[in-house]
Amino acid sequence: MKQPKVYIKYLNKVLEVESINFDTKVVVVYDESCNMYRYIGFEDVEFMENTGLKDKNGVEIHLGDIVEILEKHFEVKYKSFKGFVIESEKHIDCIYLSLEANNESACVVGNIYENKELLED
Repeated sequence: MKQPKVYIKYLNKVLEVESINFDTKVVVVYDESCNMYRYIGFEDVEFMENTGLKDKNGVEIHLGDIVEILEKHFEVKYKSFKGFVIESEKHIDCIYLSLEANNESACVVGNIYENKELLED
């Protein structure tokens, strides 16, 4: 399984997950800003699933990331029966993410939690 990222609500920060304990419902993340591991309950995070795809720079693409394609910003979402898609309400586009398409021109520029303003462009 590809490791997800989590948005930590009370810190307003996205970090990579080091481990997940489903019995205690706790995720472990390493916070470089304070050089320590944090143990955070599921109720305090939003999981950002790894799509298994990478952008043109080799950066892993996660659910909730914002990607730029042809100078437009799109949110990475998951739709049942469609899989991972990128959407923009402003540009009225919905594009399927695949291994062959999109990621050669896509670039992760932020996420919906820390960079909402990018979707307003």
